[in-house]
Amino acid sequence: MRRKLVIGLVVALVLAGSGFFGWRALKGKGTDKQAKPDVIATGRVERGDVRLTVEGWGPLAAGEEKDVAPLSEGLVDQVFVKEGQEVKEGDPLLSLYNATLGMEVEKARLELEQARLDLAKILGVPPEEVDGADPDLALAIRAPVTGRVAELKVKEGDQIGAKQDLLRLVDDSEVLVELYLDEGSARDIKVGQKAELQFHDFSGSTPGRVAEVDPNRYPQGGAFMRRVVISVPNPGLLAPQMKAEVNIDTGGSIVAGTGTATKWKEDTWVTSGVGGRLEKILVKEGSRVRAGEVLARLERSSALLDVYSKILGLQQARVELERKQEELAGLTLRAPLAGQVIEVNTAPGQKVEAGKTVVKIASYAKMSAEIMIDELDIVHVKPGMQATVRVDALPGKTFAARVVEVAAQGTQKEGVPGFPVKVEVLEPGELRAGMTANVSIFVDERRNVLTVPIEAVYEEGGQTFVQVVEAGQLREVPVKLGLQDRRVAEVLEGLSEGQEVVTGSSTDQERFFGGPTGPGGVRRRTVRVLP
Repeated sequence: MRRKLVIGLVVALVLAGSGFFGWRALKGKGTDKQAKPDVIATGRVERGDVRLTVEGWGPLAAGEEKDVAPLSEGLVDQVFVKEGQEVKEGDPLLSLYNATLGMEVEKARLELEQARLDLAKILGVPPEEVDGADPDLALAIRAPVTGRVAELKVKEGDQIGAKQDLLRLVDDSEVLVELYLDEGSARDIKVGQKAELQFHDFSGSTPGRVAEVDPNRYPQGGAFMRRVVISVPNPGLLAPQMKAEVNIDTGGSIVAGTGTATKWKEDTWVTSGVGGRLEKILVKEGSRVRAGEVLARLERSSALLDVYSKILGLQQARVELERKQEELAGLTLRAPLAGQVIEVNTAPGQKVEAGKTVVKIASYAKMSAEIMIDELDIVHVKPGMQATVRVDALPGKTFAARVVEVAAQGTQKEGVPGFPVKVEVLEPGELRAGMTANVSIFVDERRNVLTVPIEAVYEEGGQTFVQVVEAGQLREVPVKLGLQDRRVAEVLEGLSEGQEVVTGSSTDQERFFGGPTGPGGVRRRTVRVLP
């Protein structure tokens, strides 16, 4: 099926066998000085169309094939398809069982939340605002609660580390008093109930409210006790370690006990989320601050490195969670495209590895064929060129196609050297994978141009000639050719319409059949594509 653009003497002799003008000895101006060639056949210079095609053949294949493989290993639970079955994109193919993957997803989710909380604490913003927060926020050390600076451990210019204690902040607007009551007495006590306290260090009573009823039981003196916490407003003199008599109004009775002030409402050490050098301290011991107020600032240079490290950690945690969630969703393998299942390589109960192909799907909505083109023709072939496909199984039918890939490097296929070219059949119709496709690639065309039969053209000394018959004589004429196909060549210079030209002579016959040749050599009736 494969045709070349270089056409030899054989074509001339075949035409001569089907009919010729007769054996006529014509005296001419040829270069053969030893013998005058007998003209076997002639043709005419006339107007017509020249259509150049490059041809090849190769097996038809599916337009697209996809291998389906799991993202993680597991045991095959169910297989939903079989070979030859048609599927739509997204249809389930099989399901896997992986006992640990669900726990890995939950672990990744918790690690992401922890990374988000850590960064939120450093930046001083709510966790849900971390993604859009300015990293420079980490340079400001803020008060976590409203209160008083009770102790300051650093000074300006100090190099501090992440999570190092910088200052102690207390909210002494309230004190918390704890007392232990037997289970019978504590049964009716609820959060929010009123209480009256008489501190041993002062006269008079101080109001309070129940802030907590500990559900745990504490053994004490052969019985179990309950811990109750009373929140008491501080007029300014109350402090931890003070003792008080407590009377709690349960609504039906008064429950009495002795309690001890254990701590302020808030008592916390303020730290920096990142390390760096203290550029400015904005408070001193005894200063009262509100929650969120800036207490100190860090220099930019070193501190921001820690911030960006935390941001990177958050991004990595997010990617890891997405990967694990994708693996979990991937336990149900789905069809990546609509087509036909051509391979199923597993069965229920089998263990499969991550990345190993278990199902293969082919789409025949489009088909393709790879053909080999030789080095003389490949220079004319470009991606996007139109082509046609024919198969012997469907005589008379032609299918539209186009070139989609042209190899940049030659190779050998079945021992034949050439350049692989891939063509895509746009509407396969009745075509089937495995059929041999005879491909014609349309390269160029000239319409209504002057043409000469391809058999009339030959070369000598690197120049192209045609023998013209004029008044019974032969005249050798140099010509310049353009586009050429299997039948004719476009004439650019040297010939006129209607001229008679020799397409076969005894010189050609002697060469073909091995006859003697004169000292002038033998004309070669061959043609090549001119650039």
